[in-house]
Amino acid sequence: MMDLHAARRRCAAAMLCAAAACGLAPSAAFGWDADYFRYMADSHMHKMMLDGIARSDAMARQLKRGEGRGASAGARPAPAVVDTSSVTSFPERLASQYPAASRAEAERVFRELLQRYGQLEQRFGLEKGDVAGSVAAFIAGNYMAYHNSGFPDENFLPLVNQMRTVLANNPEFQQASPQARQETYEQMALVGMLMATGQMALARQPNPQALANMQSAAKGYLEQFLKTDADRLQLTAQGLSIH
Repeated sequence: MMDLHAARRRCAAAMLCAAAACGLAPSAAFGWDADYFRYMADSHMHKMMLDGIARSDAMARQLKRGEGRGASAGARPAPAVVDTSSVTSFPERLASQYPAASRAEAERVFRELLQRYGQLEQRFGLEKGDVAGSVAAFIAGNYMAYHNSGFPDENFLPLVNQMRTVLANNPEFQQASPQARQETYEQMALVGMLMATGQMALARQPNPQALANMQSAAKGYLEQFLKTDADRLQLTAQGLSIH
């Protein structure tokens, strides 16, 4: 069985640790099984889960140019922060894609994961509602799931700083309404948490079919967001690079 204390030290999958510590445990009606990830991998789910700003080509072009990579602390822009006092309908819309018998439990888990994401923000000293942090969590969580591996804590903040620069220079994001920004924050945070949580759950209790479906889902999310082959992505202490 995985040593969770060691995992906390070496993985930004502290997402899962925070969720588990707070009693977030899906019931038998909604588990991290092959069907769960099959729904996640469905192309319709991709379209619904990543909409609005998250589907913009502009952000992908910025990242392909290496914008913001290795940004120094003094050079990074101020955080773009959204109001997290209320949650949009995104968890409900996402849960609606699951079988009727699982929808209520799925929505509960999704809303809980969004709340627990706040603990990840606290862990890394991020301001609550920082959109760059949620984008970094999305990339890191899907990267973990696709490669079925941990993600070093020390690589997370450089990725956040890179995303902060990208968002500051992205006209579509800068012109977006507060609601559109909040939806982007929730989509990125929730999908990132889902994938990181699933990866660590499957590391503890292997399921080959669920793993294959999870990797298919993660590949789809990364490629839809970044508009490139997932195998070209590399995350290091300098941030995200595309080869």
